[in-house]
Amino acid sequence: MQRTNRDMQKTLDRLTALQTDRKARRQDALEEAALLYELAEENRAAEDPDMSTGQALSREMQDQRREVEVSGFVFSIHQIQARIIRKRQLARKGITVLPKSIHHQSKHKTHKNEFVDAA
Repeated sequence: MQRTNRDMQKTLDRLTALQTDRKARRQDALEEAALLYELAEENRAAEDPDMSTGQALSREMQDQRREVEVSGFVFSIHQIQARIIRKRQLARKGITVLPKSIHHQSKHKTHKNEFVDAA
């Protein structure tokens, strides 16, 4: 009975570690997708300076698929746009967002105007 309980606990610990790693990789991939989307938005706006940001986003959405794959994770355009909007709102308030993977690698505590992104 004890052996079975130990084996179950080890398996549960491994599962938890795998889930934590996957969540961190997914968050990093979403951040990368958001950065790539913003870059495409900037490039499109640079091509047509008279176009508003909203028009650039609208055209970008028409040109791209509704989903984007980054590092094996698939994100909808809506998820990417929501991430960008959230980042911009936090930046306006002077809050720096640290991806979880960077926060866990760092041995420093989070500063007053930083927080670890849980999304």
